[in-house]
Amino acid sequence: MRKFALFLIIGGLGALYLLQKQHEQDSQAARPRAAQVATAPREPSEHNWMKRSLDTTRKVTGQVRQQRKEDGVRD
Repeated sequence: MRKFALFLIIGGLGALYLLQKQHEQDSQAARPRAAQVATAPREPSEHNWMKRSLDTTRKVTGQVRQQRKEDGVRD
């Protein structure tokens, strides 16, 4: 009996997962095409600290490189 109850629980969770996936596909198909295309790259979220730190490092090194070029200092 326990195996049957476990089977029903797993089957129910699987069915809910499939229904959710189908609902997502339906909602994406209903959206206009222009809304699906990203217009510009977004800022990384505050929770994506690894990407934010890499982007900040790249920006700062570019600023230093530009400043050295303007000052006439060798690289």
